[in-house]
Amino acid sequence: MTKKIITLMFLIVFCNKVISQNNKSDLGFVNIGFGSIAGGIGAIINKKPEEKTGKVFVKGLWQGALGGAIVHSSKLMLGLNVEKESYDYFWPSKITNAIGSSIIENASSNKDFYDQFNLHIGFNRIELYPKKNFHISYKIMPAYFVLQMYVATNSKFELDKTIKTGEFIFSNKNVNLDYQAYTLGNTLVLNSNFSTEIVTISHELTHVYQSYNFMFFNNFLKPVEDKFFKSNTFYQKSKKYIYYDFHQGLFYGLYALENKKGVDYYDNYFEREAALYSNSLFKLK
Repeated sequence: MTKKIITLMFLIVFCNKVISQNNKSDLGFVNIGFGSIAGGIGAIINKKPEEKTGKVFVKGLWQGALGGAIVHSSKLMLGLNVEKESYDYFWPSKITNAIGSSIIENASSNKDFYDQFNLHIGFNRIELYPKKNFHISYKIMPAYFVLQMYVATNSKFELDKTIKTGEFIFSNKNVNLDYQAYTLGNTLVLNSNFSTEIVTISHELTHVYQSYNFMFFNNFLKPVEDKFFKSNTFYQKSKKYIYYDFHQGLFYGLYALENKKGVDYYDNYFEREAALYSNSLFKLK
């Protein structure tokens, strides 16, 4: 089952021979298809015994596609910041991406698309439950936390940029001069030697959104959790306060594989997507 899941994800996201990915419309189809497949497969994995597989799969497909379309819209907004040389669209983009990613998460959990909405700020996960007994839950994401603490030890915290974008941003004069910035988890580190601030932030935030978009994978692991950790008291109790962000392992694994497949920097799908959405394909070369 795992091999089939990974294969399908590669077919949807990384098949450059089928989709050229030379413009944002192509990327829109990729994001919609990716969300659809993630939602459909996840819904089957989390299907209740009495539910019909076909019905559950179709529901997951269309809800995941809806989430993918919204994710695409959120990434388009990042390009608007570059076009208008403004910070005005960062927060609207972040909220829109949170909605789209949440819908894909819900689809992959075999839930209704409006059951739960999740907002991430640094290592903080805020879960909103609007459907029944409206309430808000807060959790810490350990992998994001560790990576952010690592960055904080050797970089300068940029409070103003963090407030303007909704993501934690640091700067460092010692960043390799080949890079204008880099991202660890969902933490941005800007190279202080460069001045192309908005285009660089928009590019790196696309990587942050890519990481968020893989959160559905944690729902794929529910059968594993049920089998090996159902009787683990600590693990079960900790889930009330901790969101285990296992998805980052998959995201960075796929990113590394993409790096190996081509000679050009933008042969990496994730880099090409970030460059196209942020209008930085030629600016960053």
